[in-house]
Amino acid sequence: MEKNNKKPEPRKYTQGKERDHFKYFSKYKEMLEPTKEEIERAKEPAMWDTLYGEMTPHEKGSWNAQQRKKGMDGKTATPLEDVKKKKPIEPVKIDFNLTPWKK
Repeated sequence: MEKNNKKPEPRKYTQGKERDHFKYFSKYKEMLEPTKEEIERAKEPAMWDTLYGEMTPHEKGSWNAQQRKKGMDGKTATPLEDVKKKKPIEPVKIDFNLTPWKK
């Protein structure tokens, strides 16, 4: 009796440029373990937080103004609520007829 000494082929989407979490999960239905490099990158502050934090108040103001013209919040890049979409508040109707039994 011979035992099968063949090594199993490595799974796809796990090495180098081919490393793709979504494709790996789609094919094997399990999460791909993060590498040391990915763990270190996740611990660092986001690039945008670093850039925005180093801007002068004047730069922040001009950046935020440009983004507001596009309809976005300058700091978080989330869409602003459109003022035109909101319904205007209608005034309450007041009945000045103090004698309702008379017309």
